[in-house]
Amino acid sequence: MLYHHPDKRMLQDVVTAIREKCTIDALGFRRERSADRHLKSPDEMARRYRYYPEALAAAEAIVERCTFDLRELGQLYRYPDEVVMTGRTPQAALEKLARDALTVKFPDGAPSDYAELLDKELLLVGRLGYAPYFLTVNSIVQFARAQKILCQDAAARPIR
Repeated sequence: MLYHHPDKRMLQDVVTAIREKCTIDALGFRRERSADRHLKSPDEMARRYRYYPEALAAAEAIVERCTFDLRELGQLYRYPDEVVMTGRTPQAALEKLARDALTVKFPDGAPSDYAELLDKELLLVGRLGYAPYFLTVNSIVQFARAQKILCQDAAARPIR
């Protein structure tokens, strides 16, 4: 299976074109040959495997064990902490980095709308628990800069 619904076939072609580094029109025989690479309905699977009831029973047993609810994601997964500053929580480390960056950008003092926006955004990041993610992105950008790898970050764009 490559996609969940037949309507996503074109998306599969786009992904294949990206992998092959060509346009969709140039894919030719590199395009997925079968348009039948999507999930099938229970009725369709029963029809296809009518002579293999044990295969259907095994598939049903697997399906019964595979349950997932997006509402449970917050309880099941926690983004790993990015240790940037020993002795500080990820949120405290992010706040220090962000405020230090604002000071570097505005050595004579940040305009009040910038400081207010930073406070508002840091509060939102803290409430959502996203500080470790932003610290990871910061680490990636710092590594890229150290290796002279071109990257774009918020510091390169004006705040409006």
